[in-house]
Amino acid sequence: MELTNQEKIQTKWKEIYMEIVDIKWQGILNTYHPDIICDYQEAFKIFSFYKRIYQECFIEKKKIINFYREDQELLLNLYKIGKI
Repeated sequence: MELTNQEKIQTKWKEIYMEIVDIKWQGILNTYHPDIICDYQEAFKIFSFYKRIYQECFIEKKKIINFYREDQELLLNLYKIGKI
């Protein structure tokens, strides 16, 4: 059974959230900073997304995260290509 786009977004979001729990801010910098993954076209978007999620979830402790259309597209693209 094929997952819907919403299910794919939710799946990738959960993966990213758990990854952030594991690697913390320093891990985000070491893994996703555009200077580190400079050969990937979407590097700045990915880093900005991780940074915003870290800020909202772990610094500001928000319960609800707003996903914008760009976020959803990025999550779908990350789902399609797998882990970077």
